[in-house]
Amino acid sequence: MTGTRLVLDTNVLLSALLFSTGSFSWLRRAWQSEAILPLASRDTTAELIRVLRYPKFRLTRGEREGILADYLPWCETVVVSNPPDVPHCRGLHSPLHQRHRPRILRSYRMISLATAEP
Repeated sequence: MTGTRLVLDTNVLLSALLFSTGSFSWLRRAWQSEAILPLASRDTTAELIRVLRYPKFRLTRGEREGILADYLPWCETVVVSNPPDVPHCRGLHSPLHQRHRPRILRSYRMISLATAEP
């Protein structure tokens, strides 16, 4: 896999996985074509699994497993030793970010900046 290494915010990732015509639907095609390489740690994967179980999504176990199968095989697994205590800081200030130097996509504006030509 040779794509741009990214840490995807959980909300952005959910939009890409759950809404085929939304603002972030292109991300799924991007990781499947290896244009981007999502980074996933044990904690970020656990968070995704937890959020997919929210009742508001009304996903069956099989649907959740299918969604994870559309994402996790495309990820590079990274180990984060000593993750920060505050989950909302994990993406921006973590050893994962410092060691791997990925771009972090938290909003449509940031995606626009990350994909803009220099």
